[in-house]
Amino acid sequence: MGGARDLARGLALARQALRENRNMIETLGDETDLGALERIEIAYALQSGGYTAQRDLPAATAYRSEVQTRLSAWLADAGCRSVLDLGAGEGTAWHGWSLALDHLALLDLSLNRLSWAPRNTTAAPIRQITRVKGDIGAPPVLERGFDAVVTMHALEPNGPSAKRLVDTAASCAARLLVFFEPDYAGAHDAMRRRMARHGYAQDIFEAARAAPGFTLIDAGRLDHPVNPDNATSFIALKRTQAPAGPAPGALADPLSRQALRPVEGGYRDASGDFLYPRLDGVACLAPGDGVLLGER
Repeated sequence: MGGARDLARGLALARQALRENRNMIETLGDETDLGALERIEIAYALQSGGYTAQRDLPAATAYRSEVQTRLSAWLADAGCRSVLDLGAGEGTAWHGWSLALDHLALLDLSLNRLSWAPRNTTAAPIRQITRVKGDIGAPPVLERGFDAVVTMHALEPNGPSAKRLVDTAASCAARLLVFFEPDYAGAHDAMRRRMARHGYAQDIFEAARAAPGFTLIDAGRLDHPVNPDNATSFIALKRTQAPAGPAPGALADPLSRQALRPVEGGYRDASGDFLYPRLDGVACLAPGDGVLLGER
């Protein structure tokens, strides 16, 4: 992991790439030693606000409507009251959401992207909305901590293999697991070339079908992709042995996945070793966000 000096240099390079309409993540991979998550976080931070600005364009509206129609039906059928959206970005997928929920947790690597989420979720009939800065590979939630887990084009940039991330997402889901992602196996040639060029994941749907403890509910391709060369497919799976009651919908220490204790300014882990801060209403729970305390 790079320090502040390395991140500052990465930001400068990424800003230059953005001005020149070059791929920021590829530029950072070529010109720095930053890790993949750091490159993604920098690019996402600099793109913040872009999805909200385009939220009401016809293509985005049609895509969101189709996603919400399918997702709300699956959630209702499975009796889900809490949802964890991994890689939620600015929360634009939840704009105009109409199904009542108890808890929605929006997790994203970028604090800047999450700062836009209230603009997109305020009117939703959801009792509690939690914004979480975190890593989808080390989700700060209890095992089977949310009724449903969903991703929307969040696994694709973490390729070429996303099997570990699929399995990790499955571990968080007590009832329902849903992926809206590009499907390499069913993609046309131009889309496959694009995915290969960017190093995108090619095994998401294969891994989802093999997830232990889940059975297939539905799978297919959306009729209204925002970008035809990055078409969205979907797969919905139901846990075969769902709990009798609702999942706790609780956050956890990203290192141990044990319960956190709320304290002033953030959260303490169970051992008292780390303080995870809360900044501008966002719980900062990426593995590297913990401030070392230590107790005897």
